Amino acid sequence: MTLLMVWREGEADRLWVVSDSRLSAKGQSGDIRYTDRAAKVLEAQVLLHGRKPSEPPLQSRTVGFAYTGSTLIALEAYAAVLPLWSRLKSSGEQTLPSMGDCAEHLGMFLQEYASDIAGTGGAVATECLLLGHDDKADAVEVWRAAAMRGDNGIDLSVQQLVLGNGEMALFGSGKADAEDQLRKINPESQPWRRQPLDMLRAQLEEDKPGTVGGGVQVAFASPDGFHLSADAQPFRFGQSFGRAFIVISYRGFDFSEVSKVGHTFAALAGISG
Repeated sequence: MTLLMVWREGEADRLWVVSDSRLSAKGQSGDIRYTDRAAKVLEAQVLLHGRKPSEPPLQSRTVGFAYTGSTLIALEAYAAVLPLWSRLKSSGEQTLPSMGDCAEHLGMFLQEYASDIAGTGGAVATECLLLGHDDKADAVEVWRAAAMRGDNGIDLSVQQLVLGNGEMALFGSGKADAEDQLRKINPESQPWRRQPLDMLRAQLEEDKPGTVGGGVQVAFASPDGFHLSADAQPFRFGQSFGRAFIVISYRGFDFSEVSKVGHTFAALAGISG
């Protein structure tokens, strides 16, 4: 499970999403920690092509993907839509599908994989979020697709989450605890800005046992696209060593190491707070 938070920064027309990076499961004597480097905030390309595959896409959009619940179900659904969304064509209007269309399409795979897992007796409760700019609505939107056990199999729910300026939605096993902490930080319910990110950083630094842990994953959706980012935090050995330096991490990895690919390197913005 996990802790996933999404909120709207209205003045900048942004939707922020942050998550931890722990992957765990229930064991006989408590929670089993598989890894603290799990990918829970990802991105996908939605591309509309013309008649000639060799030409650049006619339209493009980068959307964010985040999830809580079954990693197997969520990532299989994500892997299923990736090659499809990047190879779209249209015999009618030459426009991209809406964010809602993409959420419905993702939900179809989500329900099918959840049905497969349900047949084995495994846990199936899974929630996926899609974040991005919808061209038709001319707005930055977030959609939720969720698969749960129902009386007659798997129930699928697909809905838009309408968040006003500074409003937040929380998901995952760490939701209740996070709500308590956020109420203490913001008792008068003022619009959220970067406080949830700072709260999660402080919680993860304690490295407690449980289903929430690892490193911070952070990204935001804005009118110009989805921006997957690294987490940049100051680090200091001690006061006598002078100024702090910045440590940049990516899903629990040292970004200075994992960003190198042969003679090239990945350029990823760092969010410092």
